[in-house]
Amino acid sequence: MSNDQSSDAGSGPTPTGDGPSQAPENDVAQGRRDTIVRLMEAIQASEKQGVPSRVVHESLLALSVSVFVGLLGREGAALLVERLPDKIRNGEFGEGIDPSAG
Repeated sequence: MSNDQSSDAGSGPTPTGDGPSQAPENDVAQGRRDTIVRLMEAIQASEKQGVPSRVVHESLLALSVSVFVGLLGREGAALLVERLPDKIRNGEFGEGIDPSAG
């Protein structure tokens, strides 16, 4: 990450005054929305092919946890998952995902 930070060091604020960090933050949000749309389309396609909804969603969860184990290691992934119940209870995850919401 430090290499990414050093490449922005000389760029300075943009003419709008948002600074150099505003565009990457917007890019991340848009990338997240685009990814959600693609995943939702894949889920719908699987369900149309007859895969039960619960199986599709449990598989997506298993894949996600496996990716986090790969990225963070077992302990890091376990710590991440341990925080989920409180986040769910506090409303950080909605009933459904609206990819158009930003």
